[in-house]
Amino acid sequence: MELTVYAPEHPPPLPVLPPAPAPWQYPISTAALYRRVRIALGRHTALVGMDAVIAALWIMNSYVFRTFPHCPRLVVGGSRNAARAILACCHRPVRVAHMAPAAVLELAARYQPTILVSGRDPVTDLLVTTNAGSTLTTAIGERLSFHCPVIVFFPYKRPRHGEIVIDAAASPDRFRNADRDALSHEIQPRGIRWSNDQRDRLAARFASKVPPAGSRSWR
Repeated sequence: MELTVYAPEHPPPLPVLPPAPAPWQYPISTAALYRRVRIALGRHTALVGMDAVIAALWIMNSYVFRTFPHCPRLVVGGSRNAARAILACCHRPVRVAHMAPAAVLELAARYQPTILVSGRDPVTDLLVTTNAGSTLTTAIGERLSFHCPVIVFFPYKRPRHGEIVIDAAASPDRFRNADRDALSHEIQPRGIRWSNDQRDRLAARFASKVPPAGSRSWR
């Protein structure tokens, strides 16, 4: 389920995200989940080649990102609907707009969601800190983690910065709420089951291969 969070001049208390869906009842392999995500994205986007591969792998990473010290931003250029389709497949998706910086950090610390934000939103630069496992110790000694996946959308041109960039300019114009819900119901339970089964194995396999925080060598 995708939750859109807006912040008016007098913002309400931080909303409570709905619980994550129950895991899929059957085991699912990495290859099977990857194929399922590629097919699902193909129904709603025009991503091709390496852009489609990167989008699918990044979606899978949203379910296991806490296994690694760094989670690269995904920068989507051209199509808002493609960015929404990618978000719908991710773990605990949230779309934020004009939200107070403190509220964004609290949302990231409380839920570790996957966040979609416009590249023109003032909090975009702030969200860079969430990608490197950033933490903060509060005045009362509470340690908060702002580590979460972030999708940044740029509507008019392909951006020139960000860890991972894909071009979705040719994606379809229509992406309805029903499409979003169908993608979420198809992918999220499977992603959660795959994460539960594979997280420890992935951590052991890639512990020595993950680039350090701040690395630009992901692509």
